[in-house]
Amino acid sequence: MGEKLIGMGAWSGSGDANIMWNKATNCIREVASKVLEWWNGEVQGKVEAKKAAYTEWVECVDEEVKRELKKVYKTTKAKLSGDKNLYRLAKARERKARDLDQVKCIKDEEGKVLVDEISIKQRWQRYFHKLLNEEGGGDIVLNDLATRRTWTLDACRCFRIEEVIRAISRMSRGRATGPDEIPMDFWKSADKAGIEWLIRLFNVIFKTAKMPDEWRWSTMFPLYKNKGDIQNCNNYRGIKLLSHTIKIWERVVEMRVRRGVHISENQFGFMPR
Repeated sequence: MGEKLIGMGAWSGSGDANIMWNKATNCIREVASKVLEWWNGEVQGKVEAKKAAYTEWVECVDEEVKRELKKVYKTTKAKLSGDKNLYRLAKARERKARDLDQVKCIKDEEGKVLVDEISIKQRWQRYFHKLLNEEGGGDIVLNDLATRRTWTLDACRCFRIEEVIRAISRMSRGRATGPDEIPMDFWKSADKAGIEWLIRLFNVIFKTAKMPDEWRWSTMFPLYKNKGDIQNCNNYRGIKLLSHTIKIWERVVEMRVRRGVHISENQFGFMPR
């Protein structure tokens, strides 16, 4: 997968974060779009061959034959490993589509049950818009954080490969993706060229103070609280599905800030691990 992306120019540089991001993600999506068709054929056979070879190897009692079967198993496993990254990307996209299709119908403000997809989406839009914009406290006071100049040289330097790799290693696999459909699994499996490009992107964002426009979008997913009327919007809490790549950026920044900020004990429950 890495060679295909390099050949398509996915990791080309630019001084504009939008141009870099759009070029790379379009290439990634183009490669990923071929994955599901590919999984139904050749690779599925490779998986079955690997499973069969492993079972035969484990159940064999003859030591000489078992050594030969072990070689067969390793060979089939090696043939499959080259396609593993594409398979992970496809499964993450499939999982997202499955998770977001759980709420079949919902009631409107007057208690009428909505069954068509467009009406349901519009109802959720109205509900979350009111919840997030009209209810709760909108006047948050941050004291003098906006005017204080307490930045250190460590917090303002360019991003380095070790801190980005560390941030990626602390992220979880298999989570539902945001609108860009690029899962964390992709970055965990990315080669050196991909990671170096990601660092260049982060540094462009840091220097220009402008992140990709696509990072500003998120998918709001209603999650049932397991109590009350399942068709009532008030019995759901919303979860925003963000770009996984912006989470890597946030984790690196958070690790830098944490080194220079004192966190009291009563705030520990709200901090990332």
